[in-house]
Amino acid sequence: MIGCTPGEWGDEETFDTRGQEIQRWLEDNAVEPYRFVIIDDFSTIEAASGQEDFWITVNPHCGISKKDANRAIQLLNQQ
Repeated sequence: MIGCTPGEWGDEETFDTRGQEIQRWLEDNAVEPYRFVIIDDFSTIEAASGQEDFWITVNPHCGISKKDANRAIQLLNQQ
């Protein structure tokens, strides 16, 4: 894992969706060229435009499954 968003609601900056918060983190921290995958317990309804294909929704009670992990690896290995 490279990083994570603060995940604290009520900060100075308010985001309408989780995807916007993630997009801001990428803009502030990622170095081009980069690949990313979003592993979250929020559904893709929270994704910002263009993030849907890189969003893996995990079960909030069980965490990441082997299927989720394999999908993340597949996404990160794409050319």
